Amino acid sequence: MKMMYSQALCIASGPADCNIRSGCDTANIIYTLPTLADRQRAWYAKMYEEQGPDDMKSEYPSCIEECFHNSLQGSYFKRELSKAREDKRIGLLLPYDPSRPVNTFWDIGMDDENCIWFHQTDGVRHRLIDFHRNSGEGLPHHMQVIKERQEQHKQHHI
Repeated sequence: MKMMYSQALCIASGPADCNIRSGCDTANIIYTLPTLADRQRAWYAKMYEEQGPDDMKSEYPSCIEECFHNSLQGSYFKRELSKAREDKRIGLLLPYDPSRPVNTFWDIGMDDENCIWFHQTDGVRHRLIDFHRNSGEGLPHHMQVIKERQEQHKQHHI
């Protein structure tokens, strides 16, 4: 019986870990899949370490969702972005800091969506704290969105 590695790893490590890692339905597979040998688990761990999470998902998908994972293949900063994501320096939701002003950056859509990025800085780091988009609304609507946020705004970049 052919199985996906993360499903088999789920059996070895327990259902709770599986649901977080791969989204597998362990209730249906836990009794039907054989347990992986230590050698197979070691191979998977070594390949994951060598390939990294992006290549591993594209080369050896462990569940159906990973088959459609968009890799950073061909990008100039693949290693740097993967490392920053691994170090949790990017990809985190950042809260609004009321002690700092908010800047907005606008992409005014003519025939598509209007987008507003909300930005804060502490002088060293730049944080995108929120994003708003919609279409079919005029400038009064977007100004109302900004007023409702009750933030101290510094600059609006259009």
